Amino acid sequence: MASVVVTMHADEPTGSQADSHDAESAARTSSDARVMPTSRGAVLLNLASDQYYSLNPTAAAIWQSLADGRTSDEAADALCREFEVSPADARACVTAFMDELARERLVTLPTSPTHAPEEPNDGQTRS
Repeated sequence: MASVVVTMHADEPTGSQADSHDAESAARTSSDARVMPTSRGAVLLNLASDQYYSLNPTAAAIWQSLADGRTSDEAADALCREFEVSPADARACVTAFMDELARERLVTLPTSPTHAPEEPNDGQTRS
């Protein structure tokens, strides 16, 4: 069984924390992101920040899954098939990479329903 290491290299890291996300909803890729496949993965450009990132083959595969509108679970399933890794390792890689992409504002993560604000349910109409 192959090991999977997801790497994304940038010239300047950012440091905000990503929110918890729902594995059954698709992340939205940024309209400011451009990707170019290479022989060793891909290069990802953030037009908003003029940052570019070198993606290894695993990260490139995850990015492509997200860009195709797949959920994180579907991206992990694709990693299992393509790189022959365990489902647990694939999910961990996808989650870590999505969190890194969110910190760089390259994706918008779906919010977990357990973290969504609750609406009052007292029968009164709110305006």
